[in-house]
Amino acid sequence: TSDKAKSIISSLKPVAKPTEPDFFGDWYATDDVPSQTNCPNNIRKRVPQTQFAEMFLHNIPVLQWAKHFTPEEYQRLRHYGGAHGWGGVSAEVLNSSLGILNTPANRLMFDDWENSANGSKCIRCAVVGNGGILNGSRKGKEIDEHDYVFRVNGAALKGMFFILFGLRSLTLSFSSSRFLHSRLLKTGARRIYRPSTGAVMLLAAIHTCDQVDAYGFMTPDYRLYSDHYYDKQQHPVHFYANHDMRMEMRLWQELHNAGLMNLFMSK
Repeated sequence: TSDKAKSIISSLKPVAKPTEPDFFGDWYATDDVPSQTNCPNNIRKRVPQTQFAEMFLHNIPVLQWAKHFTPEEYQRLRHYGGAHGWGGVSAEVLNSSLGILNTPANRLMFDDWENSANGSKCIRCAVVGNGGILNGSRKGKEIDEHDYVFRVNGAALKGMFFILFGLRSLTLSFSSSRFLHSRLLKTGARRIYRPSTGAVMLLAAIHTCDQVDAYGFMTPDYRLYSDHYYDKQQHPVHFYANHDMRMEMRLWQELHNAGLMNLFMSK
């Protein structure tokens, strides 16, 4: 452990954890992450013409690295668990984990882009959820034509699944975004509420890719499909208190209608 890290950890004196902590509000850590492409019509250039202009914070870091481990940030985030902060994680663990990510390249989601661009001016991403709407879609080839593919929760990739859903994948974890202001945060369920894994990945892609296509996410006609594309028998979509899936569904529709992503919807 470096002397600087020891100094940071030693300065992190225990702070009483409030019984009912305030939520984040509108203050966020920032990072100057440069654009990796010269894409002429990327998402960030389209945002100002949409209703998301004030919500889309361009300098919010999607990836955490050593720069973000400070006494102030630790004291701010230690009160919030799961996707919302560093609750339950010690300063020592954070230091040893984030300390490994100690170069500016660790800011970049696609640090291999210069070697894999193949002449493309834009980073095209597919984000693949597990929704039953994908069953029978035969979107595998289309998905694999993207530069990067994000898959949710270890999606099955064997046999017929290749034809339907493709094989390319990129497994990553991300911090969250303020797009997801669920009504659950105003109820007793706020202690367990978190964005779904698919929501975290899709929002991360929107913040880092130039173009985003989403497959297998909930649409208004979700009752027509099984809960998951890999279900062997038809199962209705289940809703749980820790996710606000209907709110997420409305957000995907709004982002699609605003032209900030393309959402696959069965015809």
